[in-house]
Amino acid sequence: MVMTGSKSFANIAFGENIIRVMENSSIEITKAVLDKTAGTENTELSIKEGKLFSRVGRKLVKGDLYLVKTPTTVASVRGTNFLVASYQGKSSVSCLNGKIEVQKNDDPKAEPVEVKEGEGIAIEIGKEIEIKKLSDDEIAMLLDIVESIEGDDTVKAAPLSNRPFPDYDIKH
Repeated sequence: MVMTGSKSFANIAFGENIIRVMENSSIEITKAVLDKTAGTENTELSIKEGKLFSRVGRKLVKGDLYLVKTPTTVASVRGTNFLVASYQGKSSVSCLNGKIEVQKNDDPKAEPVEVKEGEGIAIEIGKEIEIKKLSDDEIAMLLDIVESIEGDDTVKAAPLSNRPFPDYDIKH
């Protein structure tokens, strides 16, 4: 379990991927498996409350899995920068670039919704998912997060062959 307080965050690098647990958030790393022989990664993160930004550094290949779960959704990706938030039974997913596939937990038989670059969705149990275009302010906030992660020398993710797995870097 990773928990952050007010005015704090945690950066965690998994191979070429980096997550930022935003302030006042609680997440659980439910799976972090690297198969160096097959060259695959399986990462599952669960947001209990708060916000989690993911920078998936490499395009995932067959056998890879990257999931972010909330009480209302499961978001899976194929190489992107995105933010997932969960508060009081409501979730949102914002995609800076790439694509994210989102499945509502209350309707597992429904087709997943694809969220594309510059789009976001809000998810609430019993309500339809509506895709919207991200505002300029939302895009600027996501770009600021990417810039601060990339500018932080203590959290540079290295290629899988050069880095132990996982490597934790907590910021306060």
